[in-house]
Amino acid sequence: MKNKYPKNKPLKNSNNLLDPGIPRNEVELDVLAKQIDEISRRRLPAGVMGGILAGKEAEIRQDTAIKLLKGFLLGNADFLDAARRKDPDAAAYHLERVISIAMRICKSQLKRKLAKDQSRHGKLNEQTRDSCGHPTDRNCWELPVATQVEMVEAGLRRGVSTGHISQSNASVMRMVIEGQMSVAKIAERMGVTRGAVNQRLGRVRKVLPELMATVEVPMS
Repeated sequence: MKNKYPKNKPLKNSNNLLDPGIPRNEVELDVLAKQIDEISRRRLPAGVMGGILAGKEAEIRQDTAIKLLKGFLLGNADFLDAARRKDPDAAAYHLERVISIAMRICKSQLKRKLAKDQSRHGKLNEQTRDSCGHPTDRNCWELPVATQVEMVEAGLRRGVSTGHISQSNASVMRMVIEGQMSVAKIAERMGVTRGAVNQRLGRVRKVLPELMATVEVPMS
C-alpha cells in the first residue's frame, strides 16, 4: 500500500513519541524537544527573516517550542491519532504541520509585540505600519478555559462570515468544543465515518489559529 506521507522523515526515537500520554518523564520530554528544535531550525534557519522580525529567528523558534511543549502539540487530535495508531510516518507529518502552524502564530505574536513596543517610542515606519497592537500578549492556552472557548467561537463566527469555514464544519467543531463530543459520537450522530468527521475538523483547524489571532481577548 502506498505511503500516505511519503515526504516526511520518520521521527527519531519514534517509539518514544508514539504514546499519546507523552512526555511521561524528562528523558521523553528531551527527545520531543530535540525533535522540535531540529524541525524548527530546518523550517526557520538564521538570517531569513526581514523587516521588524529581522534577526529574531532564534526567539521565534524558542517561542514555538514553548508553545508546543505547553500543550499545543499534545492537544492536536491528528498527532494523537497517529500516536495511538503507532504510525511514525503520520506522526512525523502532523508534527511538521503543527510546528508550522505554531511558528506562524509565534511570528504574528512577536510582530505585534515589537510593533507595539516601537509605537510607544517612535512613529510607524515601513516595518511596522501593517501591524497593530493587541490588548494582551497572553498566550491563548494560558487563559481560562471559558475564555478559550469564547475565542474559538469568535474565530468560528469570523471564519463563517469570511467564507474560510463552512457553516456545517463550524457546527462539527462546536460539537467538540461546546458539546464535548468525541469523533466517534459525532460520526454516529451524523451518520458518517470517523474519517469524514476528522476531515471536517482538519479543515477548520487549518484556518482557525490565524482567525483566532485576530480576535480580541475578552478582558473581563
